[in-house]
Amino acid sequence: MDSWLALSVSCVVVTAVGSFASSLGGELLFDDLKAINENNDVVHHAPFVEILRHDYWGTSIRSSGSHGSWRPLTTLTFRFNHELHELEPFGYHAVNVALHGLVSVLFLLLLRRILLPTDLAAATFGASLFAAIPVHCDAVASTVGRAEVLSGLFVFAGVLVHSLGEDYTSPTAQLLLLFSTAAAGATATMCKEQGAMMFVLCLALEILVASRAPVTTAPGPRRAARLGSMAGAAFAVLYMRLKVAGGVTPEFGVEQNPTAHHPETFAYLAARHTLLQVQTSGFSCDTTGSSIPLLVSSTDPRQLLTAAIALPIGALAAASTIGVLRRWLRPPAKASDPREDGLGGVWFALVLLIAPFLPASNLPFHVGFVLAERVLYTPSAGVCALAALGLHAATSSVAAVKSKSGASGGGGGLGLAGMSTPTLRAMSVGVVAVYASAAVRRNGAWATHKTLFRSAVAAYPENVEMHRALAATLTNFADSDAEREEAVELYATAMRIDRRDGRPTPPRVIFNLGVAQMGLGRLDEAESSYRQAVRSSPTSNRASRASGEVSTDAFARYNLGLILMQRAEGASAEPDRAAPLNEALDLFGQAYHIIGGRAAADQHAALLGHGCGELARLLGQAETRGDGMFLKALIIALMEKRRCED
Repeated sequence: MDSWLALSVSCVVVTAVGSFASSLGGELLFDDLKAINENNDVVHHAPFVEILRHDYWGTSIRSSGSHGSWRPLTTLTFRFNHELHELEPFGYHAVNVALHGLVSVLFLLLLRRILLPTDLAAATFGASLFAAIPVHCDAVASTVGRAEVLSGLFVFAGVLVHSLGEDYTSPTAQLLLLFSTAAAGATATMCKEQGAMMFVLCLALEILVASRAPVTTAPGPRRAARLGSMAGAAFAVLYMRLKVAGGVTPEFGVEQNPTAHHPETFAYLAARHTLLQVQTSGFSCDTTGSSIPLLVSSTDPRQLLTAAIALPIGALAAASTIGVLRRWLRPPAKASDPREDGLGGVWFALVLLIAPFLPASNLPFHVGFVLAERVLYTPSAGVCALAALGLHAATSSVAAVKSKSGASGGGGGLGLAGMSTPTLRAMSVGVVAVYASAAVRRNGAWATHKTLFRSAVAAYPENVEMHRALAATLTNFADSDAEREEAVELYATAMRIDRRDGRPTPPRVIFNLGVAQMGLGRLDEAESSYRQAVRSSPTSNRASRASGEVSTDAFARYNLGLILMQRAEGASAEPDRAAPLNEALDLFGQAYHIIGGRAAADQHAALLGHGCGELARLLGQAETRGDGMFLKALIIALMEKRRCED
């Protein structure tokens, strides 16, 4: 490695680490909890073969409740983290930052080898931009985003290895390179499904190299063999992936991704995803449901954004594709210099932007989100490559203009001729610095659940799920009554959006509203919320019983019983005590029956037993009718104790 390349590598690593070091102090948040804290494959060290049978969240990949996300190698890295330091967040974040630095270096090498072999400064700019852009926070600062980072690592490594096929001509070397490339593609796919697009990038690389090759060597048997081998490997990897999932793709409901059922919105979402890659703010950890209103008319003003992004990209794609295919089908008389192959470089950068995004575009199958920053980790390399090619074109134009000006004795001017290469490069450093500072700010949102959900609500005020998530967090971890008041208002806002869109509010949300109101001492409002939650809950909850989870219905009844007990305890006249105590007794009994299952009983017997004990204490102070109710409460408690012992 020459000294200039070593300096470039150092710059890229410093940029990557500097942009995301502030994420090291963050907690395990949001999806991290399900993928790590609550995943038996990670924390309970299930046999490795079980990881191969489970999805990313620890559910059987073939079960009806699975999201179909099969990423066993990423899950395995979480297990290694857990072996070393259990659930201490720092180690998980440190691995993510280190991997991101490594991926950024690989991208530098890819730019240097394929697109910018003679302009290390432009390649360094592109890789540094990739290392810094804040859209990567969802993949780097979020531990669960490691799937994207690992997949990107093996995608770039596979493309780099495949590019060596032009340098080593012996059959043994060719075979070894093909095997290594196929292994990288399979590994990338086992880290994240998008990794399978590595084979598309290798195919695009073969076309690009063939378009640059002279007529005497194109297409050549070696290239045909590589193309055939990559096609066969891609088919094998896709077959393996479908076989693991039982040959079916996951299905997501309208509440998760309503746009999946409205294809007229797809182009707009693709434009929004493209825009996310160059934004410095306005990010969200979740963009589901009604976060983005559907486009139902071609005259919707938002179609202007679609046109503003799609038209220039489409024009570039059409021009570059025609140019590359023309040269591929009619090879030049002599090999093309990559320095002069602007269209070829743009074409490959666009393939790098578009191909890895296709699995998330709703086109091959529906996905469980409306927008997702995380899935842009590898596609964003295409935007950064275009930026690097733009800097290279600008500096080359400056040099050419100044050369002509010097030869003719002309002056500078106001355009590129009025600038210098150092000025352009200084401007590129400034661009990287702006994005790096934005990434540092965005990392702050990933510090706690409160900061994360607040940023999501600010970015998408129509995001019902994030209103509910922030409200639940404030309810459970409130530092003041002001935060509890905020939680009540957030729940009210979410319910207003539900009513506006004609959606029923889930019982658990109504129950959580009651918890927030109860924490503020608004017992009348809490009682109303709990009664509404009970009315809205299904009368049978087999899923809860099968999984050992306590249903919302049970605890709505339990909390309602607590309120009635408080009312009875504060009543002075005996008739005012009997009715609420009798209802509370019935509610506790119903809660016991709803819970069902030994796992649930073991986990929550103490809590419900406390409530029953308090009820029995109050009933024991009643008169003759109270004595009978007290006996009934004791019978329920004894039955619960026996169920726990069994």
